[in-house]
Amino acid sequence: ASAVRIGAVVTALLRRHDALRLRLSRPAPMLWALETVRELPPLDDVLTVVDARGLDEDAFAELLGTASDAAAERLAPDEGRMVAAVFLDRGADPGRLLLVVHHLAVDGVSWRILLEDVRAAWDAVADGREPVLEPVATSVRTYARLLNEASAQDARLAEFTHWSEVLAPGAELDPAKVVLGATVGDTREHRFRLPAAQ
Repeated sequence: ASAVRIGAVVTALLRRHDALRLRLSRPAPMLWALETVRELPPLDDVLTVVDARGLDEDAFAELLGTASDAAAERLAPDEGRMVAAVFLDRGADPGRLLLVVHHLAVDGVSWRILLEDVRAAWDAVADGREPVLEPVATSVRTYARLLNEASAQDARLAEFTHWSEVLAPGAELDPAKVVLGATVGDTREHRFRLPAAQ
């Protein structure tokens, strides 16, 4: 993989997914909005290439952790930086693409979609074709409208008191009510090794 080919993959993702081009605006305290920026950001603002050639597995893992933290720090929703990509170039060995996306733009379901699109874009690039991904089935605008409509339904309004209490500044969470007792501290870092096929 080369930085140019990885750049084509990242560009295809940015072009297809409006959520990756969101900008957060906060016109007043407790009031915020998301706007889709039509233009693609400059690729150099999104993709960083890191030389990882000749590193053993321990050194590579350390470099990956450092690159991941640096990518997360580059995210700035107020400036429209929802994505930070890092290509760890390993020379003749397969490199690694690290994608860090702000949670305003991605969740567990959309990660699966993004990964499928990374694969489709990479397959096109590897075949010497320009990666052109199919239009999304449900736009961010449509999804936001549906969420807004759902928020006005009686079932959601009935949850208002609960969430107001749970999310109140200084509120203490009851561990018995937290799913699996998970906290941010519990989920800070997890490492997995998966076969390439997965």
